[in-house]
Amino acid sequence: MHWPKIYMELGKIRLSGLVVATTASGYYMGCAEFDPATFACTIAGTTLAALSANTLNQWYEVANDAKMGRTMKRPLPSGRISPNHALGAGLTQAFLGPALLSTTVNPVCGAIAASNIALYAGCYTPLKVVHPINTWVGAVVGGLPPLIGYAAATGGVVDTQGLLLAGILYSWQFPHFMALAHYCKKDYLAGGYKMLKDKAAAAVALRHCIALAPMSLAAPYLGLTTYAFGAESLCINAIFTYYGYKFYQHPNIPNARQLFKTSLWQLPLLLSCMALHKQAQDDKRNDAGTTHAESDQAHGLPPVFSVFNYEGLVPKQCTARAINDIANGPGSGPIR
Repeated sequence: MHWPKIYMELGKIRLSGLVVATTASGYYMGCAEFDPATFACTIAGTTLAALSANTLNQWYEVANDAKMGRTMKRPLPSGRISPNHALGAGLTQAFLGPALLSTTVNPVCGAIAASNIALYAGCYTPLKVVHPINTWVGAVVGGLPPLIGYAAATGGVVDTQGLLLAGILYSWQFPHFMALAHYCKKDYLAGGYKMLKDKAAAAVALRHCIALAPMSLAAPYLGLTTYAFGAESLCINAIFTYYGYKFYQHPNIPNARQLFKTSLWQLPLLLSCMALHKQAQDDKRNDAGTTHAESDQAHGLPPVFSVFNYEGLVPKQCTARAINDIANGPGSGPIR
């Protein structure tokens, strides 16, 4: 009965739990009416995708993990599972997760999940020993899960509101990871990972702490939340920025640890406040009867990505003449 535990360790269950939580947040913020079946399939598919990405990551990095104190006891370096077994488990999950999302939720969710697995395992992971840009690729991976949830709730529509949720998660990754990488620097150097130097890393962390403030304020502007969330987010992000500034002023281990610990409560609190002050969402249309595209254009923003919107593929109404043509063939004469 030790295999479930090993699979959970391979899938970095706590990290996967964060991915699933942000997916659930995206679903809640996008849904007009909660659908338990859709939500359950979204969570199940995203869980499999997250476990897969992390399993494939550990399979690829087994040699590096064996050199670092905090990772040498993982299942692969410690010999508790063979590389072929881990690879098989990861590939199976990589197929099942996107397939479940595509068939039971919608193809957009499946495509985002599959892209995220490929980006994490096929791009971010090998880049870690090549160039510090790996952090930016990893931030994209961390920003996409709420978009899976949002697309699940909207039937495949990806609009400015959904992209805002992804943007908030994208920026949060930088202070969170830069702080972690700083106080685990010795391990990262032992593993051969390429990271930014102290001051440069702290500067990136601070920039993204600051960026979270206007992005959070955009939520009420776009109609995603009430303006009460905007006020609350200013306080939350101000504290986060304060610790980001301390880390920038003195990029040492105590300040890095404090920023990292702050990131662990900042994100859940921000998303909880967002959910608490959520504006009622109509299914693909707002209260004025306009589409998301029209609403975006009214705010001077780019329209929704209609390539992900299936509603335009089916006519809203079917006229009597159209019905007659379908039933009797084109040009069959007027309806009597």
